Amino acid sequence: MNPLLEVSDLRVQYGGRPVLKAVSVRVDRGEIVAVLGRNGAGKTTLLRSIAGLIVTESGSIRLGGSPLDGVSPRKRIQLGISYVAQTRECFPDLTVRENVDVVLSCLSLDRAQRSARWCQILSTLPQLEHLSGEAARRLSGGQQQMLVVGMALAQRPRVLLLDEPSLGLGQGVLTALESCLRNYAASGGAVLLVEQSLPVAAALADRMAYVENGSIEIEGVASQIVNSPVLMERFLGVPAGEKS
Repeated sequence: MNPLLEVSDLRVQYGGRPVLKAVSVRVDRGEIVAVLGRNGAGKTTLLRSIAGLIVTESGSIRLGGSPLDGVSPRKRIQLGISYVAQTRECFPDLTVRENVDVVLSCLSLDRAQRSARWCQILSTLPQLEHLSGEAARRLSGGQQQMLVVGMALAQRPRVLLLDEPSLGLGQGVLTALESCLRNYAASGGAVLLVEQSLPVAAALADRMAYVENGSIEIEGVASQIVNSPVLMERFLGVPAGEKS
């Protein structure tokens, strides 16, 4: 299968210090891929590079086989890449519905089309319906996460990039988010997320990659590598050769 998103030998430096070292990752249509690693491993840098927010040193990023070299962040959004930052960026004084409408208005949709798109979002994230008139700043962290994911999905992206989406979420919100992402992938979308929670990544992802010091140390089918010595030691503190 031809990958929808393909990153090959990506290298990024900050102030002369290597952050990503020849990182390669692919995401197929209908697939969820999780990138795991400790703080500072380069996970967020990878997502920001794909979104066009960081200048890369070398390597290539392709969307549907077409290179994104020199393509602006705004154009990448138009081409179908949506990035949800860990900071849950929204307009705090606008309501949930108004936040989504801001996104939809940028797509040059008329009122009827915006209304239809809003209904589609609610079918995916029904938790937003009773919050539609609530100011974003009054939402809990989990509710804000739902909102920013809804704002991203409103664009009907081909690829959804998520930076630590489970951070600080209760189990109820996490379960709803996982369902939303699975439905999005099942409809033909592709998800690339970074995580520090091995259980979340293992439950959600089709494939996983573990990044250490800017390089991919282990990767493979999630169900096959979740109990690998590397991941067990890094995330669960289980020394190699022992079982938890």
